[in-house]
Amino acid sequence: MNLTLPARISLMAFVVAGAGIFAVAFIGYNDASGLLRQQSIDRVAVDLLRLSMNSKKTLIECA
Repeated sequence: MNLTLPARISLMAFVVAGAGIFAVAFIGYNDASGLLRQQSIDRVAVDLLRLSMNSKKTLIECA
């Protein structure tokens, strides 16, 4: 396949841009995954704390 110089340059620019977009998406996915995991853990901890407080309050009222 014999490509002209402008076609080679444009193809190379397309490949470099695609690799850059892929790298940014990959890094963003990894960061978002960790943040989502941490947020989920924090939310479950708050929900469990609230449930525990409500259970203690109910037990005190019943006693």
